[in-house]
Amino acid sequence: MSSRVYEIVEVTASTTIAFPEGEAYLVVGAKGMVTSTGWSNPTLSRFIYLNPPKDGIQDFDFRAEPPAAGTITQPVVTPIMVIELKSLPSWAKGIRVHSVTNYKEFRLP
Repeated sequence: MSSRVYEIVEVTASTTIAFPEGEAYLVVGAKGMVTSTGWSNPTLSRFIYLNPPKDGIQDFDFRAEPPAAGTITQPVVTPIMVIELKSLPSWAKGIRVHSVTNYKEFRLP
């Protein structure tokens, strides 16, 4: 089961248009830190809203799979990174990516 990464270091995003549909998408990148070696499968999990947030920011959790029990790991802070293509809600003005200890925002141009 995945867990939030320990810390967000950097968040980037850019918009792109898919052809021929003409739909807007986000290319979202996040760099973070985890508490040991052996973490895998980093993902960005979108928050689901009943109503769009008033600030226009789409939230994501930066999650990854921790090492399996019994796996030999080093207890050192280790970098982890993810880049994903996400659909862009029409109301979105930016993104916010959450970790255990902090969050980072990126405002879209």
